[in-house]
Formats: sequence, structure tokens, C-alpha cells
Amino acid sequence: MKKFSKILSVALLVALVLSLGITNAFAADSYPITINNANATAKHTYTAYQVFAGTLDKNANGEDILTNIVWGDGVNGGALLTELKTINAYKDCADAAAVAKVLEGFSDNSAELEAFAEIVGKHLATGTESTASADFKTYTIDPGKPGYYIIKETGVNPESTRSSSGFMIDVVGPATANVKDNPMTPDKNILIANGADPSQFTKVKENTANVGDTVNFVVDQIKVPSTDGYKTFKFVMRDTLPKGLTFGAIVSVKLDKNGAALDASAYTVTTKTNTDGSTELRIAIKNALTALKPYEGKEVEIQYTATVNKEANFGNTGNKNEVVFEFTNNPSDEHEGDDFGPDEPHGISPKSETITYVTKIVVMKVDDKNAALAGAVFKLSGEAKNVVVTTGQHFVEATDGTYYLLKDGTYTTTAPTNGTADKYADTTKKYKLENYQRTELQGKNNVDIEAVSGTDGKIIYEGLKPGTYTLTETGAPVGFNKIENPFSFTIKFDSNTKKFAFDGTPTDGVVMKDDGTVEINVVNHSGAVLPSTGGIGTTIFYVVGGVLVLAAIILLVTKKRMSE
Repeated sequence: MKKFSKILSVALLVALVLSLGITNAFAADSYPITINNANATAKHTYTAYQVFAGTLDKNANGEDILTNIVWGDGVNGGALLTELKTINAYKDCADAAAVAKVLEGFSDNSAELEAFAEIVGKHLATGTESTASADFKTYTIDPGKPGYYIIKETGVNPESTRSSSGFMIDVVGPATANVKDNPMTPDKNILIANGADPSQFTKVKENTANVGDTVNFVVDQIKVPSTDGYKTFKFVMRDTLPKGLTFGAIVSVKLDKNGAALDASAYTVTTKTNTDGSTELRIAIKNALTALKPYEGKEVEIQYTATVNKEANFGNTGNKNEVVFEFTNNPSDEHEGDDFGPDEPHGISPKSETITYVTKIVVMKVDDKNAALAGAVFKLSGEAKNVVVTTGQHFVEATDGTYYLLKDGTYTTTAPTNGTADKYADTTKKYKLENYQRTELQGKNNVDIEAVSGTDGKIIYEGLKPGTYTLTETGAPVGFNKIENPFSFTIKFDSNTKKFAFDGTPTDGVVMKDDGTVEINVVNHSGAVLPSTGGIGTTIFYVVGGVLVLAAIILLVTKKRMSE
């Protein structure tokens, strides 16, 4: 019988092995097959199945050959022959010897030889399993008898990072095979537009964003695996989006990143909300067993979007987003559908992750004794497009309100009079303070949002990306003086430390906390204030002044009478 070598799928039909020869180094019942898998990081199990058995002999050239060929104990010979006879090349074959004669006419690495191996894979019986080295990189199988063998990967660590691949085996005595498998290692990135050309992007592993911003993701560097010999095959991308990211849309799915995008009918997209608030996004290729075949060895590319929402982690923790690929790694598995069931074993690639960072500003309003003050009005201006105010108050018009709006934009509890009416925006409308949680989606590059400190003295502006900001107190609580000078600062994100920091020195009172959020402690001092800041007006000065003048007159009159 002709000797040949063959490249086949590791996960399917790894190699055809013709055990030839007995050397002085091995006993007559020893026919070792060595499999080298230099890329292995987990234990694999390879099994050798004897396809043909026979008598070991030598030809005229002294080469070892197999004669008196019959079906080996590793296959169901009758069923195998029945299927082979449906193929024109084997239609006249009556037994194993005749099939072996047909195989001898095929060239090495031919399509005919690979087709034969695929059919054999459907009719396997018992085999001999491999023994792994301590580092899982070398495997030894000794079936103990000569023959024509097919090697199949029959077991792998459930977290296998590898799918179909192949290796070449050249049999010259004890057989040795070197696995040429391709690791399933996806690479996920965020696409950042380059300047004026929106069609050009830079790939990054982390980015900064505002609440409401869209994040563009791309996953690639996964090669389409071989599906040769599998009974069923599934190929699924699984992305876990944190609760701070809301899935948007699929931009494109390509099985060849240099080719055309698949029609949406070629894959399924499902989402599921997990108990921790994260979202599981799954993209499954339909009928992957046949759909992947034209793209074998090509690099996959998938693009999709998500939006930062108000549930995001704020500060240095970031919002981690990770992707894996799941795939069938047992050729004997027969499962329906395009996606995996909860208990269906399969291979899983390593994770690839990106992180989106968002920060916040915490304003704490206190008096000179460090007690919280409610009712202070602040305006935040800066480069953020969208801001979520998660703690604070705001004025709403109400018939039972106790506040009036002044023309300068602040409020007072002092009712207008004939002498002060010109200071009021409206002398009849009343307002009251309500606690609120509000998202300002202003749709512009600069934010300009006003809020009032709550009963705990706080206003929290969440959902900010790096930029330059100014916080201005536009109105102090009743009975207190407002801060005249605004707080200015520039936030940056350090890509080396993966932390938020200040760019330069901020205004006094502005602090970057260890968690990557900004804290501003604003102290108001009590004192007489004008109506525009919520006070009772200058009337108090007139009243107090009048009393003092009257007292002085009485004192002078009394002294004069006493002197007389």
C-alpha cells in the first residue's frame, strides 16, 4: 500500500497514520504515534482508530507495507463500506482491501483523501487514547499493532481556546504529527473617528465618554475554523455589556473582513439581561456547518454599537465590556439550532475586553460650621454633551410655592412690593423646590445645566468625559452669601495609569478623589443678603437704621433736659 502524508482538521480528523516498520528501538508490539502541539495550554485528548488491519511485510525495495488488509477494529467496516459505495470511486469495492487499493491511487493531500477521512469519521468504533505530557504539548498513542489509523481529537478542556486546525504527518517508522492549529483569540477594540474623515478610525482598548454617547465596537482576529467532518457546527460571538452600556445595533458581520458584509438573514442576534444588570449579546451564524465553508481561514470582523447610560460606573472603575467566541469542538456532537443550549458542551475562546470611562462631579454645599446647606443654586458649564444630575433639587412652578423668580435668574422667598417689583421676573408666579433625578441630553458640545443643592447639601453631576469645566454659584441659600468666584478645572484621562486626573492646577477647593471623581466643597457664610440672593431685602437696614436714629434723638433730648 502507498505511503502518504495528509493535512486534516485537528478537531475532526487529525491525520491518517500508516504504522510502518519495526525498528530495533521498539518491541514488535510497539507502534508509537507522537503528536506535538506546541500551542497547547490545556489538556487535549487524541484517539487513534484503526481503519485497516493486516500483516506487516516488506516490498521489493525493503519498505514496510501492510498486506492481507481487512477492516480494523476502530471502525464499523460494514457501515463504512456501504456509504463509500455511494461514491463512484468505491462503487465496485467489495471489501477493505479493495478500498485500500483505491486510496493508493490518490495523491497526497488530495480532496479525495480528505473526503474519505470525513466519511470514516462517521463510522468510528473503539480506539486508543493519548497520554499527555505535563505541559500538554506532547501526546503519545501506542495502539500496539500495525495498521492504517485515523487520529481524532476526542476531548479537550471545556474552556478550549482552539477549534479546527490541521497538521502534517509523514510516516517513516514510528509516526510523528505536528499540530498546526490556529488559536481562537478574538481582539475587541473601540473605534475612534480620526479628525475630519469619519471613515477613518483608530482602534483603542479604552475610551472616555459622556452619558448618552455612542461607543463603536469592532471584534476581529478570529479566523473561520474548518467544519470538515463535523456532524453539526455552531459559531457564536458572545459579548457581555455592563449595565452602564445599552446595546445599540449591529453595523456589520463579515466572515471575511476584506469582503462584503453578510445579509442580516445569515445570522441571529439575541440579547438577555442578567441578574447583575449586564446584557448578554449573542450573534450566531446560521447553518454554520455549511455557511463557514467558503470562508475557512479568513478573518472574521463584527462591528456594533452601544450607548453609555446613567447606570454607568463613574470614575476609575470604568465600564468593562468583554467578548468571547463559542464554537463546537467535538465532531461527534449532534445538536439542533444555531446557538448553544445551557448544558451543551463547547469550546470557548479567551476573553478580549474594552473599558469605557465616565466621571462625575460631587458638589457639597456647607456652612462655616460644615453643616449641609440646601437651596444653593449652581450652574455647571463645560465640554460634556450630556449630564445626569442624580442628586439635587430644582424649582417648579406651583400655586403653593414659597419662592419667586428674580430677573437675574435666582429665587427669593420675599414677596414683591411696590418698591421691589421691578426686580422680579413675574410678581404672581410662585415656585417650590422638588427633589429630582434628571438627565440633560442637550445634544450640543457644551453643557450648561443648573441645579439646586438638596437637603444633604449635595449636587452630583454624573456622566462626564474629560474636559474643561466651570462651576458657578448663582444663588445662595436664604440668609447666606454666595461665592462670587467660580470654580474652574480641566479633567483629563491618563491612558498610562488608567485614571482620571487634573490637567494643571484647579481652583482651590476642587479635589480629585482616589476613585476618579471630582469633589468640590463650597462653604457659604451667613450674613444679610439682597433679594436677588433670596434674602428679605434692604428693608432690614432701613428698619435698623431708623431705630438707631430715633434712639440717638431720644438720648440727645434726654441729655439736654438733664443739663437744664
